[in-house]
Amino acid sequence: MSLPVRQGHARAGMTLAEVAVSTALAAGLLLTGVALARSTHADAAAASRRTSLSIRAAEVADRIVRELQVAGVAGEDRNANGALDPGEDTNVNGRLDADWSLAEGATEGGLTFNVVRPGWTWSGPITLRVAGGVLLREEGGRTLELCRGVEELSFTRAGRGVDVRLVLAGADSGGERWSDFAERRVHARN
Repeated sequence: MSLPVRQGHARAGMTLAEVAVSTALAAGLLLTGVALARSTHADAAAASRRTSLSIRAAEVADRIVRELQVAGVAGEDRNANGALDPGEDTNVNGRLDADWSLAEGATEGGLTFNVVRPGWTWSGPITLRVAGGVLLREEGGRTLELCRGVEELSFTRAGRGVDVRLVLAGADSGGERWSDFAERRVHARN
């Protein structure tokens, strides 16, 4: 039995036009891949920055709340007369530790207060304030930086309840600015 004989030439390789089209398609796919990778990286960087801001705002707001939970609106001033009466100077520092600076119904960007220490004595004045986007805690001549990138800090008082709002801002690796916030409510002592 004989095999049929093919007529014509077997085709080998690609024409120049086919090479050009294939190269163009490959380059297009490569560029699409690069653009997709960049977009994914930018999205991941933005998500990371937003998450970081959210976590940091929550941590700092929680720290403020922990301290305000043992703060006193009246401090050592048990009878709220504004004078140092016998038995009120529990830490024997010669002054009435009643440095609460937030009036009823007021909203302020900073706060001065006193907290109860071990042994049931009151601290001297503690101040929370923002300077140049940095949240500072000041007590007894010492300043502690709590966080940077503060866009807003506010305290609002209703009775012994205090609402704390902290907004932090920052830029991701692409330079885009993001912000996130934490809000907490706390009840101060006395």
